[in-house]
Amino acid sequence: MSYQILNPYKRRIVSLLDTVGGLLLRRQNEKSFGVPGSVLLIRLDHLGDVLLTTPAVRSLKQQFHHPRITMVVREWSFEVVKSNPYIDRVIVINPFWTVPDQEDSKTVGVTGIYQLIRRLRRECFDLAIDFKGDFRNILIAYLSGAKRTISYAVRGGGFLLTDRVPYESEIHEIDKNLKLLTPLGIHFEDSHMELFINGEDKTMVEQIFAQEGIDLNRKAIALHYGGASRYKRWDTKKFIILARRLTENNSTNVLMFGGPYEKASQLGEKPGKGIFTMPGMTICQMAAAFKRCDLLVCNDSGPMHIGLAVGIPTVAIFGPTFPDRFGPRDLKRNRVVRSQLSCSPCWHPDKSIDCKEMNCLKRIEVDEVLATIDDLIKESRNIEN
Repeated sequence: MSYQILNPYKRRIVSLLDTVGGLLLRRQNEKSFGVPGSVLLIRLDHLGDVLLTTPAVRSLKQQFHHPRITMVVREWSFEVVKSNPYIDRVIVINPFWTVPDQEDSKTVGVTGIYQLIRRLRRECFDLAIDFKGDFRNILIAYLSGAKRTISYAVRGGGFLLTDRVPYESEIHEIDKNLKLLTPLGIHFEDSHMELFINGEDKTMVEQIFAQEGIDLNRKAIALHYGGASRYKRWDTKKFIILARRLTENNSTNVLMFGGPYEKASQLGEKPGKGIFTMPGMTICQMAAAFKRCDLLVCNDSGPMHIGLAVGIPTVAIFGPTFPDRFGPRDLKRNRVVRSQLSCSPCWHPDKSIDCKEMNCLKRIEVDEVLATIDDLIKESRNIEN
């Protein structure tokens, strides 16, 4: 087994657990399973990761004549699936191992996980899929009592699965999620993400635009300068300069969006004419606001995935992470801006980024992003024509 675990001690422990577990437990052969009527999906990650699973969720629902689908997500991810018509029920839980220190979220311990498992066991699931391939998530799937369990076994727990799917680290995350459906005989062609926005959120955004005095007849460009990791954030000062450059011809409104890790005060009291500092919004309200704009510029972040899911042309700024795996797939409607450095990308889930220079982001200049925006606008016009 090729584990995606850098720490050699953790890798040995996981390997030992898998070996012993494999000797003690024999899961049922996959050929004996029928069509699933009830499905449990586990995705205990950031909202962007959850959005990346939506093509797989849609494929599952459509392939098996609309089985009852339950999805377990973290609190911060609930908004992006709450109105998804392919999901019948969403269970929200914040296990202690899924919430970074900088997040102000309440977590549950062993007692909370036990209560979750008791709740899941009452459902008698036919199928459970963990999209991350994490030992702890796989254990929840197994203890749920699901007849069939599918995941990657790259972080341990393979002995708890009926179907272990080979892991391809270089393919896009959407394709990784869809590949977990191959043991079910599901072949996919449509891989676009989806985020469903209800009428209430759309109405609220209309009211916010009216209160802010935003002229909807002018071109509008959304700039989101935030991100969960500081190692993914382009300099906020450069975002401000970019906003001012975009409004120079007085024909474009720029809407500045921040996140929970940023403060509007970073932009100053008056960023400039035609630049609007947007108030705090829910995820779905921000998605509705993005849809009213002509283009989005953002970091590699949850808002990037939101923009892609609602179909707004997006310019994504990447630093230490992998655009080929996490970024936009359609590079006709979207663009990626990154520095071509030998040390970048360098991200790994088991390795903290200790780079102090962060040249992969610092070397990206405003003119480069501005030129990319101009190029994308021209391309979008060609597509429309």
